Amino acid sequence: SIRVPNRADFCQAMQQRGVPCSVLASRIDRNPIITQVKTELPGTDIFDAEHVALPCHPGLTHDDVDSIISAVKRGW
Repeated sequence: SIRVPNRADFCQAMQQRGVPCSVLASRIDRNPIITQVKTELPGTDIFDAEHVALPCHPGLTHDDVDSIISAVKRGW
């Protein structure tokens, strides 16, 4: 997982380069079940807006990892 500004643009660029990415979770404190519990969670707004999950699993080859790194370094 990484944080990126302009997440939608980043994900679109990664998809065009053949690198899947996704947003896996959102803030738990916004779940309706937990509405009665209110607490300040510093940094969660930024993380929630910028978090992106990239492929990370044992099936990735070294070439896969290099391709993902290259795609991210190219920017968006």
